[in-house]
Amino acid sequence: MVKYRAAHIRSHHFSRRLAGLLPVALLVPVMLISGGSAPAAALPPGPAFAVFGSPCPDVIVIAARGSGEEPQANWADPAAYAGGGIFFGAGGANYDVFRLLKSSAPNLHVSLDSVIYPAAAVLPDVVKDPGKFIGSSDTGTSVLVGEVNRIETACGGGVKYVFTGYSQGAWVVHKALWQLAKRKPSIMGKVIGVSLFGDPLFVPGQPIVRDFRLSTRLWFGSATVVDPTFEDVPKSLRSVTGSYCFPRDPVCQAVNGLVNLPDLLVCMSAIETGVGVCPHMQYVDNGETVKAAAFLEPNLPSKTVWPHLTPSTPRKGKVG
Repeated sequence: MVKYRAAHIRSHHFSRRLAGLLPVALLVPVMLISGGSAPAAALPPGPAFAVFGSPCPDVIVIAARGSGEEPQANWADPAAYAGGGIFFGAGGANYDVFRLLKSSAPNLHVSLDSVIYPAAAVLPDVVKDPGKFIGSSDTGTSVLVGEVNRIETACGGGVKYVFTGYSQGAWVVHKALWQLAKRKPSIMGKVIGVSLFGDPLFVPGQPIVRDFRLSTRLWFGSATVVDPTFEDVPKSLRSVTGSYCFPRDPVCQAVNGLVNLPDLLVCMSAIETGVGVCPHMQYVDNGETVKAAAFLEPNLPSKTVWPHLTPSTPRKGKVG
């Protein structure tokens, strides 16, 4: 386990986070014009997955990182995810949830599975190639659903699942859960938790919302205008899902007839100048990942079933 450092997560967030924001003023109009869908990015042939820990653990935390989080240029290469400096491709917030869950259950085998998808940066992609940005989310959804199918086949159906997504990754998790509920409903009983941070499909007042305080106006997530079909989660998962949104986060507090430009501009300025704070980057530092892990922890299995899930000694820290 790589030693966790909050300051390290913070520095990674700010080094690339202009790309990590969803600039609503650009994203919503472009997606409306383009119709909100695009071809998914191509993956290399053959199985591609990035599991760190036992390949068939008691609990696997499947994590979808946010826009612009590493890896980027070589995102389709599973080996690119094998680095603690980039949180194994899970993103800072998701990795923190994994770290906290793993440390809370030393009797269990808990592994991290980072979704191999572009996590395309909003800028410049949403301006230069909106199809690339929109297709990124679709690729993530397809990969996540395929990864669950792979795990079910490889591990004999005994693994429990936690899904966690930050920013664009939360959007991916929403869509994947609805697809799994439709295509493979038996999986729903194996999902023991879901955490969402800075969610573009955030809707105030939904039962999955665990921590939210109204600011100046009731805003909705940036993607709710173009992708409302995937708001919420399947009903059977609501009690184990936690969505976390800061009041002035312009990704999950983005639109309501108007666009939340004031908070968006504050965030863009904070990232460009280093002066001020952007709430979208504060889910680790301000304790929301700790709250999420505490919410999910009671759902963890009480005892291990490993090594009965795999006939061989599990690989440590391998990229499959």
